[in-house]
Amino acid sequence: VPIPISMAWGTYLTVTYLTTSSLMDDDKWCKYMLTSLFMMIIDLAADPVMVSNNLWKWDTYTYLSWFGIPITNYLGWIIVSLTALYLYGKIGGEPKKVSALKLSPIVYIMIFITFVPLITYESLIPFTISLTIAVVIILYLYKRRNSLSLN
Repeated sequence: VPIPISMAWGTYLTVTYLTTSSLMDDDKWCKYMLTSLFMMIIDLAADPVMVSNNLWKWDTYTYLSWFGIPITNYLGWIIVSLTALYLYGKIGGEPKKVSALKLSPIVYIMIFITFVPLITYESLIPFTISLTIAVVIILYLYKRRNSLSLN
């Protein structure tokens, strides 16, 4: 994996975890699972964009795939994200509650915006579906959090 991709992945994981932390107060494993799901959603958008621009390709094809990308890739994102979050939790602990956490869902959505200049006709549908899924989950959790705080 190229170094810039590893650096981006670490940034994505941090932003995604902060987003999850800003939207829910549940136990850390719920946060870890949702963070891993959010990481996978980024990849659901990113990989088709990268493949359509010939920035990388998949030599392995499986029966189950997302626009030509094997489902095992996305399972890998979940496993690696969970592992990294677990290790970070052991080493660094939970992030402190700061007002800037409220902005993290916006920063998370901005990650998707970075792919926009690279979108091709082939990657427009998976990108749009992925972004929609992310926005719907964030809006649901935001509404849920606010309705719980009103009660």
